[in-house]
Amino acid sequence: MPRPELATDLYTDAALGDPYPLYRAIRDLGPAVWLSAHDAWAIGRFDDVRAALRADETLVSGRGVALNDMLNAEGTRLTLTSDGDLHRQLRSVLMKPMMPSTLRAVEGEIEALGDALVAGLVDRDAFDGIADFAQHLPVAVVSHLVGLPEDGRQRMLEWAKATFDALGPMNARGQAAAPLLFEMMAYAITVERA
Repeated sequence: MPRPELATDLYTDAALGDPYPLYRAIRDLGPAVWLSAHDAWAIGRFDDVRAALRADETLVSGRGVALNDMLNAEGTRLTLTSDGDLHRQLRSVLMKPMMPSTLRAVEGEIEALGDALVAGLVDRDAFDGIADFAQHLPVAVVSHLVGLPEDGRQRMLEWAKATFDALGPMNARGQAAAPLLFEMMAYAITVERA
């Protein structure tokens, strides 16, 4: 039986602008689909993704998760690129401030962040619901919860976009993102643990 395959480049402007038909195609083709344009496998169904994430002895992230050799050769030990006990240790540190018990303790602070944001937006003649509210509030809350200093928080969305682009193929988008990704990594190294 031939393996399920999709030849479409998932990193074109058109694919990124409307990815949902491609996601559907991946789910419809099977539990794991070979992406011939990227020489990589894609898993698109919830239960299959969950099983893959739990199979870290077989599906190893520590050798790299990017669709390019530059980032995979970097060897940085992040939550995304670690396995086993190291992954669990890194993930527990990252998730601790976002657990329900911790969130209850800072509920007032989160509400105050939201109230201050809404108060500032109400005073404006107009605002963008996505850029000024929906994107800003989660970054502000998560940055606050994990203890990031104020400097750098304003770059989080830009760095997140760059991370996505740099994890893809090293096309023009990936090349443009690489300096921003390394800038974010340099920033992260300077952040002191609370």
